[in-house]
Amino acid sequence: MGHVSPMGSVAEAGPVFGWPDLPPPPAPEVAASDPDLAVRAPLNAILLDGVILGLATGVLLGLLGTAARSPDALLLIFGLQFLYFFALEAATGQTVGKRAFHVRVVALDGTPVTTR
Repeated sequence: MGHVSPMGSVAEAGPVFGWPDLPPPPAPEVAASDPDLAVRAPLNAILLDGVILGLATGVLLGLLGTAARSPDALLLIFGLQFLYFFALEAATGQTVGKRAFHVRVVALDGTPVTTR
């Protein structure tokens, strides 16, 4: 199932990580005329993504126990954070926080981002 991008072309989307194939949420019409919303939405998305990553990191550190102080654990935590942002934004243009606040990563011409 595809959706129409802002530039008018149809972009194909598929299930990602077991998530159902849902159309993107409609962008709020106020964003273009309300500069405060244009600043608040991405900041709120970053905060929500930080909470999600903080919880995941806490669980991971709890499972590692005393080994959490090792350099390998630090590398694992940074890898988890990189993978969260890179995989989700490359696949759908949105992280969980961005989806909740209707923020999407797109190329300059409005098309979905690619990994190259």
